[in-house]
Amino acid sequence: MIPPHEPDAKVLAKIMLLQSMIGQLAPDKTLIEFVCRGLEDLPGVKEVFFASSQEDAVFDSSVFHLVPLAIGDKTYGTIVIHVAEQDLFDSYPAYVHNLALMIAAVFEQEHQKMQKENYRRELERQVEERTRQLRVQVQETRATEAVAQHQRRRAERYLEVSEAVIIELDPEGRIVVLNQRGCEILGYETGELVGKNWFTVVVPPENREEIRDVFESIVDSSRDSVTHCDNLVMTKTGEKRLFSWHNVPRYDDRGNIDGTMSSGIDITEKRKLMEAMQRADKLESLGVLAGGIAHDFNNLLGGIFGFLSLAREMAPEESDISECILSALSAFDRARALTQQLLTFSKGGEPNLKTQSIDAVIRDTVAFALSGSRVGYAIDIDEELYTCRIDKNQIGQVIDNLVINAIQAMPEGGTVRVSARNVCLNSDNKWELPGGRYVAFTIADSGKGIPPEMLGRVFDPFFTMKETGTGLGLATCYSIVTKHGGAIDVESKLNIGTHFTVYLPVSDAAADSTSSPSSPGEVNQSGGAVLVMDDEEVNRDLYSRMLTALGYAPSSVGDGDEMLQLCRDLSEKKVTPFAILLDLTVPGGLGGRDIIDELRSLYPDTPIFAISGYSDDPVIAEPERFGFTASIKKPFLKETLGRVLQGMG
Repeated sequence: MIPPHEPDAKVLAKIMLLQSMIGQLAPDKTLIEFVCRGLEDLPGVKEVFFASSQEDAVFDSSVFHLVPLAIGDKTYGTIVIHVAEQDLFDSYPAYVHNLALMIAAVFEQEHQKMQKENYRRELERQVEERTRQLRVQVQETRATEAVAQHQRRRAERYLEVSEAVIIELDPEGRIVVLNQRGCEILGYETGELVGKNWFTVVVPPENREEIRDVFESIVDSSRDSVTHCDNLVMTKTGEKRLFSWHNVPRYDDRGNIDGTMSSGIDITEKRKLMEAMQRADKLESLGVLAGGIAHDFNNLLGGIFGFLSLAREMAPEESDISECILSALSAFDRARALTQQLLTFSKGGEPNLKTQSIDAVIRDTVAFALSGSRVGYAIDIDEELYTCRIDKNQIGQVIDNLVINAIQAMPEGGTVRVSARNVCLNSDNKWELPGGRYVAFTIADSGKGIPPEMLGRVFDPFFTMKETGTGLGLATCYSIVTKHGGAIDVESKLNIGTHFTVYLPVSDAAADSTSSPSSPGEVNQSGGAVLVMDDEEVNRDLYSRMLTALGYAPSSVGDGDEMLQLCRDLSEKKVTPFAILLDLTVPGGLGGRDIIDELRSLYPDTPIFAISGYSDDPVIAEPERFGFTASIKKPFLKETLGRVLQGMG
């Protein structure tokens, strides 16, 4: 049996949108047609239509999926789904049945309302009739009262089986009715809240004025209309949950407005999912932007700062020219760091994963980030911390960003507390991570904290509370951790501090063995030939100057065809180059990846490097898998190029 596909997040969002809309449509043909049209967007679905309870049609269960609109012992018809591709549809029946239950609840609530109104009118008629016949029909009146009590108990029973929270408030906002579901969600015993003021006990202080205005507008209105609002409620333990409410006036026996009746659905988790999807959309958009400009931008940086570094070597020591060049080069590191943060969001920023312990990564990065600051640190790490598949440099960037945030949160000094633990998450965790083993490390400060209204935006790109911040630090952390298959969480209390916790999945594979890089040593003076391919003339000139200064003999070409011809000529002459540098991206021509296989057939042991300002090609993250010796990211300076080539010598 083929396992079902994982539900698509966008499809789930559409289902949730349908759920949120059903309460806003009349419980009639309009609602059914709206839902059927929405369900036709599900994967694998060919057609959706509605069959009333009176129809006695027979459907083939192999191609039709029947979803009854049923609640309790009542059925309001059946949604018939014609499934064209069963394997695509298998992930969604549970969600569709839950949607059907909500639709049935809407019909049931409308039915209850009509039944209640009919009962009220009938009771008035009966009372009037029995009053005239009071002397001779006392027994019939008592029987009528017994029927009324039975109907009232039945109506109360409907309230108890509802999945929605049902409340009735008197004109002062005191709770008259709260169904069992409401008691369960709010954490109170049955009847414990009856008679207490809803706004004082349940509504958070910051929302009371706004929600009371809505309540009073309903009570003071002469219209029997539905008012919708979303607001927070506070449970007995102080937890805040977001509810979507539909409110109508409550009437007394004389038809006068006597408070409100409300039906509410807990949408806390749905809102979190929507916010996560919105954040993912923002990161994806930023990734497209970064990937589109990175290659050209880094080519420009490489040319500008490469020539500046060469000019610095030619300028007189301690001269004004030398000082100006040094100032320009210092800006180079900042520009490169900012570009790298942007690249983290793009597809080309995929981590180069290796199985290893993060113990040393945490200790080394924290110590380095805090060196020279007024802030101390305390580290508490499990002795036998699990190994994870991580990109050491990217996880180091996450730790560095979080520690810098902690330092900035404590300008008067303090202690950054760092801990790492082996944990096990259930499959129903709030980050929707797969259940299993994880390493969780926490970086905590004792600073001023983050205001609650801003806490949900801290991972958004370009959102910052700092005057000089770029708004990319925490967004970078979020992107990196997500690409590692993990999650990052934040907790903060004003004037107490902030805790960031990162969860990374555990790897059962053995730790990857990595050899230490060779020492750069002295600059190579052997005159070895180094071949360079780059479509930018300024870069070819720059790399040739760098290589000449390093003691190599450079030869440069503009595209893959020229490089192949050059290498074929050298091979016929039995000449083997010391190394080859290949630009991955050549607009309108052959790039490095296009010619690597033929070059390897000519020079199986020659170091061949992939160079690129940016590419969404996986060659950058895993060059060895594609036949390259290593990759070099633009922009780079002469010293970097020298260290790379010396490591290959």
